[in-house]
Amino acid sequence: MLNLRQQTFALEYAKDLNATQAAIRAGYSEKTADRVGSRLLGNVEVAQLVKAQAVQRFDRLELTADAVLRELMRLGYADLRDVMEWGPWGVRLKESKDLTDDAARTIESVKVKRRRLVNQGRKVAVTGEDGEEYLEAEEWEVEEIQLKLHGKLGAIEALAKYFKLLAPEGPVNNDNRRQFMVFGDVDKLTLAQLEALANRPLDGE
Repeated sequence: MLNLRQQTFALEYAKDLNATQAAIRAGYSEKTADRVGSRLLGNVEVAQLVKAQAVQRFDRLELTADAVLRELMRLGYADLRDVMEWGPWGVRLKESKDLTDDAARTIESVKVKRRRLVNQGRKVAVTGEDGEEYLEAEEWEVEEIQLKLHGKLGAIEALAKYFKLLAPEGPVNNDNRRQFMVFGDVDKLTLAQLEALANRPLDGE
């Protein structure tokens, strides 16, 4: 049976998965926390308690593998045309109220920068407080909008690894040929289709 400090360590480790800091918060010495944390993680009862805490957290957050995969698909298949338009006339961001939920969740940040430009080569007439007119360099304000999407590559790599779509290093043989599959229109596949593809039997099975 776990003692109080061991139980506290398991509960603290489940918060941030940092064994050293969890040991310190559980009351172990900072000098030995690194070793103690590693040793406690090897304790079967501690590991079971950590796992139980993780399951409870997943339940509270309603976090499932399907939910994670769908979010990865949103990011991996993000299309700029869903959030902005462009052409010979310039670039225009779509209004947030017009974005679909899927499109909105692919956006990491939107920043607006304003700066004043001065054209010293062109003068404009300005009337001063004294009523006199004089020439002054033309000025105007420019607004720059920076829109950043969440990384597509990381999401695609995570999906490819999950569904075993990446070619393994070294020669392909009968033992590892299930580790990758090559297909063309991946961006057109649904989550269910990806799962079916990953689980389909190979020739001869």
